[in-house]
Amino acid sequence: MDRSELSRRAKALPERFADRLDAVGLRQVREDLGAGEWGEGLDNLLAGLGTAGAAITRDERRELGELLEAVGMHGDRLDVLDVRG
Repeated sequence: MDRSELSRRAKALPERFADRLDAVGLRQVREDLGAGEWGEGLDNLLAGLGTAGAAITRDERRELGELLEAVGMHGDRLDVLDVRG
């Protein structure tokens, strides 16, 4: 995945998960990803989803895994999330 695709996909995440994050977490994720802080933004997104006990779909898990890999982070962090459908 090139940087342009990483940027496009990462910047779309806050809106995709907005209904599953609290306001503070969502703001932080938006700021991180908007500033190109991909690793930190993904870390905050995963932490927010985990804290909220929010479910994600298999497709969302796959996409998050691809993004984590693209920024050099381990996909095993997704194992604590509730995956449905």
